[in-house]
Amino acid sequence: MTDHLLRKALEEGYISEEYLHKLLMENPDNQMMGVIDTIHTLFCAKEHRYQAEDLSVRGPNDDNHYCYYYPENTLLNPWGQPDRKRWAGRTIRILSNLGLNLPDEMSRFTKELLKVGETNTKFLDRYPAARGMVKEICDLARP
Repeated sequence: MTDHLLRKALEEGYISEEYLHKLLMENPDNQMMGVIDTIHTLFCAKEHRYQAEDLSVRGPNDDNHYCYYYPENTLLNPWGQPDRKRWAGRTIRILSNLGLNLPDEMSRFTKELLKVGETNTKFLDRYPAARGMVKEICDLARP
């Protein structure tokens, strides 16, 4: 479906924004997957598990400590898995709160976000003691 038709269906009330978000979370297209991957990569602070075998020993309290985003991709329904659903939801909320919904807007956002991530990495490489304090430092630096 083209963006124009989708926008028209939303405007005329044939589908709701909530329903569209639900569809995007359950079946993201390649572009949306890229945005979700980028946001997860930049902002996930949990320790990561990378092997599919790690999923078989996932405990009920593991979600508090570990992220299984990467091995969930090996499962039959990756976007139905807890960590992927969590990051898809967070991404959709971010995009929605910023008013970004067209593919070109999301693409620009992702590119700019990657630049922020690179700057953050360089900053933390230079000032490792600042790890975990970036937001606090930025808040202090604001006029």
